[in-house]
Amino acid sequence: MMKKLLLIAVCLFALSACNSKVDSAMQKYVNESLKEKKKGILKLSAYKEVDWDEVYILGPYTSKKQFDGTLQHYEKEILATGVDTDDSICLVMLFKNGKLVGQSIFDRKSIDFASLTHFTTGTKIEPYSKAKANFAFKQLGKYDPFILSNI
Repeated sequence: MMKKLLLIAVCLFALSACNSKVDSAMQKYVNESLKEKKKGILKLSAYKEVDWDEVYILGPYTSKKQFDGTLQHYEKEILATGVDTDDSICLVMLFKNGKLVGQSIFDRKSIDFASLTHFTTGTKIEPYSKAKANFAFKQLGKYDPFILSNI
């Protein structure tokens, strides 16, 4: 019985290590950038906690059919977030040379990135370069979410 408990504990620890790319610093950066403002520019390009060169923004109900070559390599990680079945979240993923270096899940009731999902003509999700990762935001009412859009 004790061996089983130890094995379960080791497995849980190993699984939690798989999610090590969740970036709470990105959430803090975004929250601080929007704090006490009704509208403005979110300069995600200025985020420096990790070294990155592209950002993918996945809106609700993102299907794996929409994954480009880079995202296909991270299918399990993406689907584990629930972004494919949950309309209340958006997933922001940072990459450096095609390798995932950070990701954060944002609750759309607070901050809504959904309109920023960027598609190619073939309906594949496409990244924003770091230089173009600056987005307008506005909050209509005190209890409404911040809505982000392209500049």
